[in-house]
Amino acid sequence: MEIQIQTIHFDADNKLKELIKLELRKLYSVYTRIESVNTILRIDKNSKNKNKVVEILLNVPGDRLFTSDQAESFEAAFGLASTEIKKQLIQHKEKMKIWM
Repeated sequence: MEIQIQTIHFDADNKLKELIKLELRKLYSVYTRIESVNTILRIDKNSKNKNKVVEILLNVPGDRLFTSDQAESFEAAFGLASTEIKKQLIQHKEKMKIWM
């Protein structure tokens, strides 16, 4: 599973990147056919409080799963986004079981 982390208009520290990689690797235990995960971190300049945005694009055979969440910190936004992408991944896995 290939993991990419992109930051837009800022540099994330290694601690945040490692936390994200660790949590994304846990998704592999839910569904082993994950091809790649692209995570984008950016700051929304139009918001004052909840201005940290995390987007996750997960590629699985035959489909792409996407979620985006916003919070006061990147850790909180990533927590929300990873929970949502895990739900989508479980739904995708169940759908694949029906087709097989």
